[in-house]
Amino acid sequence: MSSNNRDNGSYYIEIFLTSFAALLLEISYTRIVSFKVYYFFTYLIIGLALLGLGSGGVFVAISRRLREARLDRLVPWCCFIGGLAIGAGYFVIAEIRISTLRLYSEPMEIFALAGLSLTLFSAYLCIGIVISSLLARQSTRIRSLYFVDLLGAGLACFLVIPLMSAVTPPGVVFLAGAVLVLAGLRLSFKVSKPLFGLGLAAILALVGGVVFPGYGVDPIVDRDKTLYQHQSASQKPLFSGWSPVFRVDAVDLMGQARLLNHDGNAGSGIWKVDKPFDQFTEFNQDERAIPFSTIAPKPKVLIIGAAGGHEILASLFFGASSITGVELNPVTHYLLKTHYADYTNHMVERPEVNYINGEGRSFIARTKEKYDLIYYVAPDSYSAMNAATSGAFVMSESYLYTVEAIVDALGHLNDRGIVCMAFGEFSYEKLPHRTARYAVTAREAFRRIGITDFEKHILIGTTKSWLQLSTIVLRKEPFTPEEVGHFRKTVQQIPSGRPRVFPGAKPDAGVVNQVVTLPNDQLSDFLAKYEYDLSPVFDNSPFFWHFARFRDLVDAPHLSQKGTVSNFELAYGEQILVALLALTVVMGAAFLLLPFIVIRDTWRALPHKTASFVYFGA
Repeated sequence: MSSNNRDNGSYYIEIFLTSFAALLLEISYTRIVSFKVYYFFTYLIIGLALLGLGSGGVFVAISRRLREARLDRLVPWCCFIGGLAIGAGYFVIAEIRISTLRLYSEPMEIFALAGLSLTLFSAYLCIGIVISSLLARQSTRIRSLYFVDLLGAGLACFLVIPLMSAVTPPGVVFLAGAVLVLAGLRLSFKVSKPLFGLGLAAILALVGGVVFPGYGVDPIVDRDKTLYQHQSASQKPLFSGWSPVFRVDAVDLMGQARLLNHDGNAGSGIWKVDKPFDQFTEFNQDERAIPFSTIAPKPKVLIIGAAGGHEILASLFFGASSITGVELNPVTHYLLKTHYADYTNHMVERPEVNYINGEGRSFIARTKEKYDLIYYVAPDSYSAMNAATSGAFVMSESYLYTVEAIVDALGHLNDRGIVCMAFGEFSYEKLPHRTARYAVTAREAFRRIGITDFEKHILIGTTKSWLQLSTIVLRKEPFTPEEVGHFRKTVQQIPSGRPRVFPGAKPDAGVVNQVVTLPNDQLSDFLAKYEYDLSPVFDNSPFFWHFARFRDLVDAPHLSQKGTVSNFELAYGEQILVALLALTVVMGAAFLLLPFIVIRDTWRALPHKTASFVYFGA
């Protein structure tokens, strides 16, 4: 057709830049949405990206006007509209107020979520039209075009992490918009000088959002996150920093510390060090004293999830000879090493301290060192890597808590060394699911290394802070009566401290005691019948925080316990995932199936529709 006479040129630059922009946008928004709402919404972002790309193909298939439009006009217009939609859409998404915990009770929250979804979808619809049109029209070059498409997407995946570190995730969103507009700039110059001028102006505006990330517009976080209180009161944090792991916002904590919000929720703290390390006697009545009660003086300590260094400070007080602290987030690492170095009296620069930016499981796998104490300090700390808040991250992989992780840690202990894990529990008496599941997982790890009298190798004590903290101590050698006595005395001298599980303890009917002491054949039956999933967690299915089975969501007992502790932890994440699934099904039907009404006569003539529906529905 004459309208397609100009479709024979090379479009490698356009498809490369479009795919590059698409992946930059998708990955940067997973980071922004994890901060703004919760981690499980990242699945929605990925789904919306795929839906937009697929819908672009559907629109091209059903629209004769799109199919017959000249590529040298269609591509720049779609790129320009998509790029501007990305820039404008950031402000819409940043300002939309969402409360995850109210999605089921307040219908307006669903509309807010739908608005966020449609805003992001609109940009991907334009991208989908560009890519579909190029692949459909350039069939003789399909293999090379598809290769370049994958090359652009792959390069974006390679660069997006350093880019987020350099210009922040909001800056990367605007960069994605600028790159998308750039994808249409070459063709617009050939077709229309005013259109080319529009593209240049759009790029300049979008680059401004890169240089001044998001033009200083910060995403408003979920109303149930701790940082929302500061945002609603127009109180700026003392420090804010994005990273590819999670965002950190430091706020003052009663003049004694800097509270670090991880992705908008309270995570850890940096405590002011204003006296010699050996004068922090308050640690004698602190849960951090528990692991030191059962090991030799001057221990060699490895801290996984060192965060703001409170456990490093405790280790210095208890006389550790060597302290290695591993912290995942580069922003937190920077704060302790540089920004708050004076505030902490340069604690991490002491010769016996090695404060490392790295991932804990990887560090243990690579190190040849052995330790007297390997200390996991609630290492998820309410960030995007964690599931501790409202069951929010039930499908987040937690490789620090698996059977294999415990086996690895036990293999890096000196003689009579211990592994210590700390968890926050909303109620140890009613819902000690984190402690119980870790005990079950540890029991399986001990079975794998040939130890069957597990109850002689575990100590558990609880203390009360803003959460009830459960401290679990594991050792390959059985604990002696003297060590058990030291453990009990240490826990009891902590205000509200209670020894819960230890060799010789009086049996009780609590779930933690059951999973520690039941015979193996009875344990399997107990776990199968228990109302929540406490089965051991392995590397091939590392969903430690997934306690509520999906099949039980409708009539699970906690659903009727409004206002109790269970409402804050269990099943809500699973419910939201089901709600997001429903939303994506509705949007998928609306944008992938309903458009075929336009060509229903052609649709009726297509063969194998049922099989095709099942295939593409999956």
